[in-house]
Amino acid sequence: MVETPVVKESFGKASKILEEAFVSPSWSLPRKPCVLLEVYTEEHSPLTEALRSRGHFALRFTRRDGDLSTVDGRRKLWKLIDQYQPLNIWVAPECGPWSGWNKLNQFKSVAMFDKIQNLQAKELQHVELCSELCRFQVNRSRQFHLEQPNGSSIPQLASFEPIHAMTERASFDMCMFGLKHPVSLKFLRKSSQVFSTDPVMINRLNLARCDHTHVHQPIEGSVLVHGQRMPLTRFCTSYCKGFASKISLWMMKSMDQI
Repeated sequence: MVETPVVKESFGKASKILEEAFVSPSWSLPRKPCVLLEVYTEEHSPLTEALRSRGHFALRFTRRDGDLSTVDGRRKLWKLIDQYQPLNIWVAPECGPWSGWNKLNQFKSVAMFDKIQNLQAKELQHVELCSELCRFQVNRSRQFHLEQPNGSSIPQLASFEPIHAMTERASFDMCMFGLKHPVSLKFLRKSSQVFSTDPVMINRLNLARCDHTHVHQPIEGSVLVHGQRMPLTRFCTSYCKGFASKISLWMMKSMDQI
């Protein structure tokens, strides 16, 4: 899609005003450092829980905490960042409008094309916000990480360019962290990518490509999880325990080197 200069300029001004208004120039650290702030996540996200289980202070910002498509929601996020000054910010913005399926669907009809283009325009502000969060962390010598499935075209957007400039990219398969079908227990090869300011994490993730020593189950259909039926693709959006455990461990080791 084409990003209009008006949209980019207005969002950039709004983000700058928010940062200047809600980020203290002193940004003194709390007594107990906040190791992680996880954004665009669910209420019981495994990554935040993994750090907490290791005795570290970690926070998450969910839809219940604020709607990041609104000024009020972004204000709440920046105030939380100002208060706790997280050493790591991990984001996983919604990739649906830029998924592989929508790449194909938008050419099925004029109506579908317009619908997907409008959805992308509406969601573009989240990519802009992620770029601002990345810049904020880099300016304070802290870490930023963004995760997306490999099929997402978000990294191809012009609004993503600041993140490209400040991070490195890793491509890996979730099956190497133990992602399995909850019923058949066969491995699920969900290919993902992370853009991170931490080169050590990037190197470790790049080593986690499928070694083809196991059988994969196709990621299709639906599955019953805790009494609730959901698409298997949705089940795969939540990080498996193995992935959350490794990421939390690498964050802890990175913190020790500060």
